[in-house]
Amino acid sequence: MIGSYEHIVVGVDGTLASDEACRVGCAQADLYGLPLSLVHAWQPTSVYFDGSRDEPPVWGNEAVVRAAGRQVLERAVALTQAMAPDLTYEAHLVERDTCDALEEFSRHAALTVVGGRERDRHDLSWLGSTPLHLVTRTHSPVLVVPTDPRLTGDVVVGIESSPLSETVLGFAFEQAALAGCGVRAVAAVDRAFGRLALDSRQTADLHERKRRTLSDQLGPCRTRYPAVSVDMVVSSDHPFQALRQAADDARLLVVGSHGRGFVQRHALGSVSAALLRVSTCPVAVIGPDVTNLSQHEHNHS
Repeated sequence: MIGSYEHIVVGVDGTLASDEACRVGCAQADLYGLPLSLVHAWQPTSVYFDGSRDEPPVWGNEAVVRAAGRQVLERAVALTQAMAPDLTYEAHLVERDTCDALEEFSRHAALTVVGGRERDRHDLSWLGSTPLHLVTRTHSPVLVVPTDPRLTGDVVVGIESSPLSETVLGFAFEQAALAGCGVRAVAAVDRAFGRLALDSRQTADLHERKRRTLSDQLGPCRTRYPAVSVDMVVSSDHPFQALRQAADDARLLVVGSHGRGFVQRHALGSVSAALLRVSTCPVAVIGPDVTNLSQHEHNHS
């Protein structure tokens, strides 16, 4: 077991993306050596769709909705048993708002995993509300998994100058160390400079300064995880474009979310939100309320 964490949490809702979240959650629980907690939250106003999308939505009185929620959880349990028969797990059916429930379960979690966009049901711009709200509230990193995710390649991490950078880098390197792959660290040059008419020498100098800054930021993690190979990418593109291109063949994309205060806590940053909507690999978001990651990082070494 790494650190003092109790479990890997997976929020399930019966969708195809939720099934993928179960699969990724099982793999993460195996990597971390932790049990899995399957969590389904329901309320009397909840509406359920059959996983195949061939049946009409289920809604009705409290007993009907509770029974539908129980079926969702049973589906997740069956998938978990089929994918990881030796994995220790617990299943939790709770009457509560989904984000509230997952926030509470995340208090002692190494990771909280949820489903993201569903390619077979919605266009590429769609993403359910739960991931967007959840990532700014949990005490653990949130891993958002689309349907049919790519799970091979390196870990890509977006780097910027912020108080979260060290935490974001630490999580990315830890994931790479656990998976036995490399890290591709991506930094975008200041957009204000990018709008100026710089000649080629000035552009090269700007990139070189950014590379030196990025190398300094990577130093502690390189020391802590010497076996993890590192590729540095400095881009003049918008951060969204730079990260999307870098993650085109990645197994995981790691970004930070800086929402603070009442308004920002309920609105994910535009770059992170856009990446969640289009990424073909899982996206891990480190929010401002993540409080249980630094011990995790140091205990891995």
